[in-house]
Amino acid sequence: MDRLEDLKTYNILDTSPEQELNELAEIASAIFDTPVSIVSFIDDERQWYKAKIGLDFNEVKIEKTFCKYTLDNPDDILIIDNPLEDVRVKDNELVTCDGGIKFYASAPLVSGHGNVLGTVCVIDYEEKKFSNKKYEALRLISKKVMDYLETRKVMHLQNKEIEYSAERLKRLTDLAPGAIFKLSLNIEGELKFIFMSEGIQRLIPELCPEKLKNDPRILLDFIYGEDRDYVYNLFKYSSQSLIPVEAEYLVHISDEIQKWHWMKANPLKLNNKEVVWYGVIQDITQKKNHLDTLEKMLFDISHVIRKPIANILGIANILQSSEITKLEKMEMCSIIFEETQNLDDYINELNLKYHNLKKLLKKDWTD
Repeated sequence: MDRLEDLKTYNILDTSPEQELNELAEIASAIFDTPVSIVSFIDDERQWYKAKIGLDFNEVKIEKTFCKYTLDNPDDILIIDNPLEDVRVKDNELVTCDGGIKFYASAPLVSGHGNVLGTVCVIDYEEKKFSNKKYEALRLISKKVMDYLETRKVMHLQNKEIEYSAERLKRLTDLAPGAIFKLSLNIEGELKFIFMSEGIQRLIPELCPEKLKNDPRILLDFIYGEDRDYVYNLFKYSSQSLIPVEAEYLVHISDEIQKWHWMKANPLKLNNKEVVWYGVIQDITQKKNHLDTLEKMLFDISHVIRKPIANILGIANILQSSEITKLEKMEMCSIIFEETQNLDDYINELNLKYHNLKKLLKKDWTD
């Protein structure tokens, strides 16, 4: 892999300081007793300092940096202990200026692909000499930096995957029927929606997740009449008993529109300081209408239709008797005909009535 492409995969350039790398820079400075130590990364234009001791600037152009000489030498520690006589840097303004650099050493930061991404370096403005053991310590620090970077890279990729998964999950929850939520109640009595899907706005157009996160109690304002206290008390009791909440209640959408909602939420206690509920809210208005229609059908069957049938059965029993006259039989037949006609009329009326109800329910569903 190309060195610059490799460097980009670590997402390290122009990021905020991190304690772990600052501490490694401090260790390097302490080992070599130098006023300056740096953990840096080199792109195609500059050397950028991720962690630094003894400097008040964050980068230098690549032309001015000593560390560029490490880019092609991943296995070597770069030691420049007499910069004024080293042909590579003797004309560098960082050397020739008053109080210029008199000692420099760096260990390369080498990726798994063998690319030099940057360095751990120490700098002094006085001449210094060190044993090989000191330089080996610098190499070990550079390896520790790379260990940290590799772990950081994995965590960054995992966080991106988590964010992507969370976004996919949000898209799924927003498409789910009704609304999905996570509600929290802490020990101070603070109530908060940790999550509310976009479905809440389909249930109650005036609400949105952002509004509910700012003030979760406004959901109660839409619950009609006594149902409001009923739902509130269910959650109050659930916070103590940890019994799931389940309720059907009437919601006031507008002066012309009322809907039936169903809510179920399972509580979970966290560290004796917080109770959270994972729950759903669904519109059950159509279900309620279906049940009402079924009740009306049962009433009509048991009261409207049964009356003519009962009359016909009673007459049929009389007709079976041999003691009635021919004239009486004719009268009975006339009554049967009349009741049969009434029954037919009732059935036609009910058929039209429930056909219209079916159309209304279908309209509610598609709307």
